[in-house]
Amino acid sequence: MFGCCVLCLQGQVSSASGDTDPRFLKQTIESYGMRCWLDEEQLGTSTKGLYQGIHAAFRNTKCVILCVSDEYAASANCCMEMQYAIRRVPCIVVAVGTGYRWRKGIAGYFCSFQEYYDLVVNPFPGTAGGVTQIEKLIGNLRRMLEDPEYRECWLRACRFN
Repeated sequence: MFGCCVLCLQGQVSSASGDTDPRFLKQTIESYGMRCWLDEEQLGTSTKGLYQGIHAAFRNTKCVILCVSDEYAASANCCMEMQYAIRRVPCIVVAVGTGYRWRKGIAGYFCSFQEYYDLVVNPFPGTAGGVTQIEKLIGNLRRMLEDPEYRECWLRACRFN
């Protein structure tokens, strides 16, 4: 295993919209030998409350993959989770769902400084473009998890303080 990474969801997994299912993205990342967890899996069972649960869950996380959609951006809790992650860990943004209204709000602002993959136009695994996007994501994720200098450089370049 290369370490932990997080996959933040579009609100709730069961209501995921669009052609890219974050659960399948998680399975794909794990198939490359990287440990991965869904926020819903970790935080849904936390007895500490949402904010303390997020803090505890991110403590040993080396990277966060933010699956951002219009539904995700409309959730105050999801936006708080996103801002918390971006300030503490390298983040990769994956656009999912069916639209881009999220780009016009706070989610768009915070995500604009992060590495970005569009799976709205190129759904994964349904299109060749989506598969290409995921292959690039996996390569960058692996480098981030294996190379501490690269990860630290990423943090300095993308973190809001």
